[in-house]
Amino acid sequence: MSNKTLSFLLCGLLAFWSCEDESDTSVPEPEPIITFEKDIDNI
Repeated sequence: MSNKTLSFLLCGLLAFWSCEDESDTSVPEPEPIITFEKDIDNI
């Protein structure tokens, strides 16, 4: 895969996630936030 393809897929995913967040607020946030909280606890 070329870098252009990867960046295009990433942009598509980000756009999809942002649309999902705006359209349905009842969906829980993805995992990164949970791991971020765990990192805070470790500090």
